[in-house]
Amino acid sequence: MAITLADKFTTKLKKEDLYSDFYTNLNAHPDTKQLVVNRNEDAIIRSIRNLILTDKYERPFQPDVGSRVKSSLFENISPQATLTLEEEIKSLIISHEPRARLLDVVATPIEDENAYIISIQFYTVNVESPTTFRVILERVQ
Repeated sequence: MAITLADKFTTKLKKEDLYSDFYTNLNAHPDTKQLVVNRNEDAIIRSIRNLILTDKYERPFQPDVGSRVKSSLFENISPQATLTLEEEIKSLIISHEPRARLLDVVATPIEDENAYIISIQFYTVNVESPTTFRVILERVQ
């Protein structure tokens, strides 16, 4: 962490930005009129979430980016389908998100709602503590 001066008498710790991404809608901050930026773990979480929700061949000129996660939501919930979903997400993160060192992906089915709660745990490169977040995947009928 870097030390900066809040004023000429007070010091405060400022967390360094290792990674940053723009929001996909490119909104400007209302006060500063600068583009709003995701930083560090939030940027990686947003990137992983976007990768999971992107289908294969959806991005122009990048046919290998994306997954078959959306189409697997229309299969019957079973232990095999859950394991396939976990493996698909693991391979997606390992191959397309170099800023994250994946620890675990756990898919918990919610049979009544035909949905999954995906819990993803990873280390950010150059950060000691792991980050965990959840994504709820449900099919839209």
